[in-house]
Amino acid sequence: MRTSELLAPPFPDEIYQKHDRQEGVWHASSLGYCLPRMLLDYFGVDTMRMDLSLLLVNVVHNAVEAILMNALEQAGKHPELEFAVADEGLNITGHIDVIHDEGLIDVKTASPWLYKKVVEDPESAYWKLQMEAYMRMAQREECEVVMVDRSMPVGDTRASVFQYYINDERWNTIMRMIMAGEEAVESDEMPFGDELTALQPHVDCANCYGPIQSFCGAYQQVSEFVQVVREAL
Repeated sequence: MRTSELLAPPFPDEIYQKHDRQEGVWHASSLGYCLPRMLLDYFGVDTMRMDLSLLLVNVVHNAVEAILMNALEQAGKHPELEFAVADEGLNITGHIDVIHDEGLIDVKTASPWLYKKVVEDPESAYWKLQMEAYMRMAQREECEVVMVDRSMPVGDTRASVFQYYINDERWNTIMRMIMAGEEAVESDEMPFGDELTALQPHVDCANCYGPIQSFCGAYQQVSEFVQVVREAL
């Protein structure tokens, strides 16, 4: 067997250090995406591209987590890593990267394009609803997102910190999205067009992962859409 073949997916699940994702619940990490993507997460369809690039993303992510954990421990803030949270009423779950006495921190790795885009326009950040859900579920008033450019060269650290506080408008948006998702699950009808635009005006379908985008508008039933994407991925 050639070395190049050894680097080709699929890899064993434990290499990715993934969480066991529950089916039948909404995931906070998908709140910044479109409703069809949220539905895929709800039904346990893993939309991550499991290849070597994802492993390298994990390496950067875990290194930043380790740095934060060490600094917070030294400061006596009692940090915990990968802290599980849930809201049973809204049926949302998630894992917070780092939680401590005063707040929580989530680590995001970004491509050079995304890093530049969010630094120049912080309102375009896709994770704001996710952070709102985390703060509510963890009973924290504030949180921070540490975004790092995962392709930065040696000696040129590119990292930015964004701070957020409890925001009722964002929380109301989350509740509307969950209600729309629950309705789609119960009716088995896919949301389309104006309904999606009104619910999530921040979502740009042009940035969607190819296989999902290809099938999103082609099926009227949620169950059919989920099955086709599951098979495609």
